[in-house]
Amino acid sequence: MGLWLAFALCLGPLTHYIYFIKDEHHLRAPLYFRIFIVTAALSYSPPVRALLWRVLGVDRPHMLLPIYLVSLFPSIASYRLLFHPLRDFPGPRLVAVSKLWQSWLCRTGQNYRVLGEWAEKYGEFVRTGKRS
Repeated sequence: MGLWLAFALCLGPLTHYIYFIKDEHHLRAPLYFRIFIVTAALSYSPPVRALLWRVLGVDRPHMLLPIYLVSLFPSIASYRLLFHPLRDFPGPRLVAVSKLWQSWLCRTGQNYRVLGEWAEKYGEFVRTGKRS
């Protein structure tokens, strides 16, 4: 099982570098959430667990997905904060990592006010997300 846990741990940064680092993926969040729910449910399913044990020797498949996510999210955050070409642009650091915080602030439809406050605080150019 240790080999599969190590594989799941390495798979997070690998998928970030190969897939998530390119393109805008926030519009696909509902799809990713459904995939997560189905995968998590299947990992607790006795027939799937038995199959994974017989074929791959995985005795705790429910542990693989959380370990993958625990390695994926820090990889994304560290890249966006430390290595992204726009890392030196001013703006809220949480928005550089994820759009969720800005979405929460703008939940009442007042995005123009939030952006106006950021322009006053950070200047004419404000980083408001991964690619902006």
